[in-house]
Amino acid sequence: MTDLNMSYGPRSLDLSPNRPNGLGLTMSTLLPIAAMIIVNGMLSLLAPTYAMPDFPSPFGALPSWLVAAVWFAIYPMWGAARWYAYQASAKGRVVSWWVVALIGWGIVYPLVLPHLDAFFGTWISVASLFLGLITGIKLARVSKIAFFLVLPSLLWISLSSALSFLSFSQGWAPPFGATNSPAQQ
Repeated sequence: MTDLNMSYGPRSLDLSPNRPNGLGLTMSTLLPIAAMIIVNGMLSLLAPTYAMPDFPSPFGALPSWLVAAVWFAIYPMWGAARWYAYQASAKGRVVSWWVVALIGWGIVYPLVLPHLDAFFGTWISVASLFLGLITGIKLARVSKIAFFLVLPSLLWISLSSALSFLSFSQGWAPPFGATNSPAQQ
């Protein structure tokens, strides 16, 4: 029989992101950003002409580099939030999977978004906001630190959803049908 939980002594190298120490926290913050870099790197290799569009807003387009920089800061915060929730309690271990879902969705989101029109892009942003809010509420119940680590991303996703609605509403015309002409894309 093999016991999966047995320790191999002080010299064993356990790189589990669930370790209750600084190494576990470090691994938890690095893994989400590494996953994002790997997925986006593979996308760049497989589809070299793929580029995220500038994100429209009534105030002008937000540059892609700015959006990427914000997400580059958010992923480690999500990883740390997952770690703090996991360390908080048995309930926190369950809630930590909501953060994993948020990380996974954050990685998939930019792959899906360019293929959607303004209507569905707006609703995908709203779905992201709901996932973030549900995760934030669940985190607040198990770890205040985890909640505060996710809070900046909730503000960013709220801004994204609001800008999506404003952008979409600019293309709204009677008889209440969304215009999606090639000139607007």
